[in-house]
This record gives sequence, structure tokens and C-alpha cells, in this order.
Amino acid sequence: MKVLLGLLLTRVVIGATISYIGPCDSTPLLEKEYELNKEVSVGQLTIKSLDEAGVKYRGSESHLESAFNTPYGLDAMEVISDTKMRSHGWCFDVNGRTSQVYPNDYKIDQDDHILWYYCYVSYDSGVWSNSHRKTHEIAPAQFCSKSRN
Repeated sequence: MKVLLGLLLTRVVIGATISYIGPCDSTPLLEKEYELNKEVSVGQLTIKSLDEAGVKYRGSESHLESAFNTPYGLDAMEVISDTKMRSHGWCFDVNGRTSQVYPNDYKIDQDDHILWYYCYVSYDSGVWSNSHRKTHEIAPAQFCSKSRN
């Protein structure tokens, strides 16, 4: 009976992993695993993982504008033609699903996997696409040329 009571009174440990994929290939720039004993958001875990790894970033718990020296703002715009362009930035999925809320609003459940990836949306003749795509799948030269490193 004491063993059963002890099991019931132990803290529930929440495990989570977080990974980051940049604009040029699918090799993770950083992967970390955490065992947490309290509720945290994707945003909190993001800041914790980047700070612990010493990664310079621009953002907060509510958004990630730049990390791992990725371009942001106008530098993250890729002009394809007079009518087409791509806007790049950081997106996150939890367990393979794109979130519809900000990272500070998404609470992590047990065993969640958070994947941050540099992504883009396309603009064509006045219309923005409504789906994010992974930038590394196209590896634009303006972000991925050897001379940038």
C-alpha cells in the first residue's frame, strides 16, 4: 500500500524535445531534450534552449524573428520576379502539426516534440499563400551560398 501511495504522490514529469532546422539543409542546428516538472509554453522552452546553447537570437517567448544568424525583415524577402516573391521567417510545429497560436500561448504536453524551422510563404500576383513551407527544401542562394558563411 505504501508503494502505491508513493507512486500516486510523485511528481509527474513532462518530457519534451526541441529542434531547430535552418534555411539550407535538414540537419538540425540544435536539438535538446528536457524533463520538466511544471507546465511551460513553446515560447518558454524556446528561450531556455537558445539561452542554454549560447545561440544569439532576436525574439521573445511570443515570437522568434531570427536565430543562428538567419536574416529577418527586408533581408528575409526573396524576390523571384516582378510579381512573385517569398517571405522567410521562423515557424514551429508541435508533433508535426503547424500551430495556429503564438509560441507563448501553446502549452507543452507530455512527450511533445517542438520543431522550429526556417520557413516561407509565397506571394504571386497580389495573393499570399496561406501555407508555410520549409526553406531548406529550396535552399535559396541568397541565404545558402558558400560565400555567406
